[in-house]
Amino acid sequence: MCLLDVLSRFAPSGRGLRVLHIDHGFRSDSSLDAEVVRATADRLNVPCEVVRVDGPGYARAHRIGLEQAARALRYRELAVAAARHRARAIATGHTADDSVESLLMHLLRGAGTEGLRGISPEEKLEVRRLGPALPNNPSAATVARPLLRVRRTETVAYCRERDLPWRDDPTNDDPSFLRNRVRHHLVPVLRTYNPAVDAALQRTAALVRDDAAWLETLITRRWKMVQRAPGSAEIDLTTWRRQPIAARRRLLRMAQTWVAGDGEGLDFDAAERAMDYIIAGHRGPMWLGGGVSLERTADRLRLHRENGSGEQSRTPGAPTTTLTRS
Repeated sequence: MCLLDVLSRFAPSGRGLRVLHIDHGFRSDSSLDAEVVRATADRLNVPCEVVRVDGPGYARAHRIGLEQAARALRYRELAVAAARHRARAIATGHTADDSVESLLMHLLRGAGTEGLRGISPEEKLEVRRLGPALPNNPSAATVARPLLRVRRTETVAYCRERDLPWRDDPTNDDPSFLRNRVRHHLVPVLRTYNPAVDAALQRTAALVRDDAAWLETLITRRWKMVQRAPGSAEIDLTTWRRQPIAARRRLLRMAQTWVAGDGEGLDFDAAERAMDYIIAGHRGPMWLGGGVSLERTADRLRLHRENGSGEQSRTPGAPTTTLTRS
């Protein structure tokens, strides 16, 4: 609501703005949220659309968490609407607090530079990587987060000063969600060690983002060594082994994502098992997850997408056949 009001002040009569409110289907009273958004958008003369998605159903169908399901469906609908209206960007109301929480959540799970960069002020979002079984069209959308340097308390103060209505989502207090435990317990504890920990973590995220951007330019050059086709990828083994270990790991993860064609990426443990499998000289296919298997030949690494039933029951990183020494 803060973001909508701020943007409307830069858009006379609401020109160039549209509101998309997404009801994730998690609460029986969630339609009341949409009513508040519609009323405010009408007052500001901004067109408003409301879309309802089945977050719980999507989570059950693909055996993923509710938070992941909500994010995948939300951004898919935003990308679809942006393409339909030829929007230059999708603006979201993420604040500095959201970025700090995301960094800590990834740190707790174990993450590299991708996870520790927090939330980016602007990013190109690939729809196919959001989650499983999401259509690839539109392929991408630009997401901008104008409030990322603003604290959540400041948005509340702004809404009060401007007499803007807002709704408190009770699921934001549910301790079963990791983000809520980080928000309401971990961050307050960290502030007892460093009252300025939020700013410190924001600096860390900014530094990691800069380093990650540099690494991405390096790996993009090396990505050219991967021969790609729909549902498959091949890498010259000798060239791959000459790369620094960080590049080898990233190339494997990128190749698996390319072949899988959806949001299920290669996690750290599966990536390390794949690295061990290759270095040890094993032969025979190895299951990577996401419908993708890896096979090492004398001079090539081959990844291809499998189509058989029952693939999802395998453990990522497990062999599909008995492994033998080369």
